[in-house]
Amino acid sequence: MTLFDGGRRHAVSDQAKAAYDQSVASYREIVLTSFQDVEDNLAALRILENESKTQTDAVTAAERTLTLSTSLYKGGLTTYLQVITSAERNPRERTHSRRYIDQAYGHQASC
Repeated sequence: MTLFDGGRRHAVSDQAKAAYDQSVASYREIVLTSFQDVEDNLAALRILENESKTQTDAVTAAERTLTLSTSLYKGGLTTYLQVITSAERNPRERTHSRRYIDQAYGHQASC
């Protein structure tokens, strides 16, 4: 080993420091991207939670309207069309709306 290496050891040291700095920068980028992904997903979860509550409230209101319309119909205070309209507005009852329509036509036919 010679005393004079033309700065080779200094260059190797600088190269190692540069590689380390690059690794640190890459790690920071990965960590920041991960934190951003987590924050994005938490925000999406909050939005979905609010939408779910809104939909639940809408279904509850529609069910209340359907119950009221049915009671009014049974009491002779409204037409069956109001019951069908209420059923159509209720997301849970839309699949059963055909049953209400069939009943309405059956009711009209028997009158």
